[in-house]
Amino acid sequence: MANHASAIKRHKQSEKRKQRNASVKSSLRTAVKKVKEAVAAGKADEAKATSSPERHFDFRR
Repeated sequence: MANHASAIKRHKQSEKRKQRNASVKSSLRTAVKKVKEAVAAGKADEAKATSSPERHFDFRR
């Protein structure tokens, strides 16, 4: 475990980021999977209507 206050803070921040990144990766994989399944089934309308994977790359939110 870290001894300095700044190192403790950095550790907390990295843990928060790790959790957030895991959530984003999971939702991105799910979105890609849904689009691939819709395309494979020949449902172009459904593929366009599903949550687009590109929106998961917008980190400004």
